[in-house]
Order: sequence, then C-alpha cells, then structure tokens
Amino acid sequence: MRRTADQGGLVKKDPAERLVSEEHDRGAHIEQALRADFPFLGDRYELTEACQAAITTTLSMGGKQLAKWRAQQVRVLEAIRNSALPIDAAWKRRISNVPAGVKDLRQPFNIAFLAILLDALEWPDISLCSCLLRGFPLAGDLSTQASNIFAPKDEGEMTADYERFEEGWAE
Repeated sequence: MRRTADQGGLVKKDPAERLVSEEHDRGAHIEQALRADFPFLGDRYELTEACQAAITTTLSMGGKQLAKWRAQQVRVLEAIRNSALPIDAAWKRRISNVPAGVKDLRQPFNIAFLAILLDALEWPDISLCSCLLRGFPLAGDLSTQASNIFAPKDEGEMTADYERFEEGWAE
C-alpha cells in the first residue's frame, strides 16, 4: 500500500475500478460483494518480491521441515520482541505526561516491537505507534490526522507526516 501511495497512485480506488460499488444500503452492498468474483493477481494486484519468495520458500518444504522452520521464525520474532522491551519502557517513561486512559491503553503493548513490525511491513499509517504512546486524537479537526491508508496524500504531505513522526520519537 505504501508503494502505491509513494508512486502517486490512489490507495482508495476510483468508483469505476471497485469490485463492489459504494452503497448507502449495507444489505445491498453485502449482496453485491457476495456475487463479486475474487480478483486474480494479474488483474489489479501484484505480490511483492518478498511475498513471492515467502510463498516459494514455504511451498518448497515438507510438513515437518515447515513446522521446524516456523518454530525457528517464532524464536527469532520472540528475540526481536524481547530486545525491543527496553526501548518500549524508555519511550513510555519519556512520554509519561499523558492521561491515565492512554497509559491504560498502551500498557499491554510493546510499542517498540510494533514499530519494528510495522516498518518491516511498510505499513502506511506511520502515526499508529505515536498515537499509542501519546493518545489518539478524539476531538477537533480529525481530517488532519488521516492515516493515509484510505485516502491519497501528495508526496509533500506524506514527507511532512513522516518528519512529525520522527520528531515525536526524539522527545
């Protein structure tokens, strides 16, 4: 999704390109979606090279080998998660002047690990971890807080968002 937005493409498809039209009647929308064919990859979607490599890797393994490989991947992710714990604790100490509800919301999350995963996935909503640390906007002009996932932004706006995100971590 980030690649689509970075290349100037729309993340939200034009109505003519959608598999199911927008309907004000939820039931009609669901009926239309149930009748729609699932898109074939060549039609509108393209798998990344990393995703294709992951599929090829898993398909090349037998059941026992795949189970062993997956267990190893879990151990690697656990090691990364554990190495992110001190960073997570430091962020939460440094950004402590937040309402009690925000502290309650963020308490069970290893936000540093989530940031690592979101970066690896190239997740377009780069403000998610900052919002988990500081709180989500609940009032005012929420349109300025858009995640960029469902509506396109031009490159200048996305760069400004990223710079604000980086400044937030430096506090």
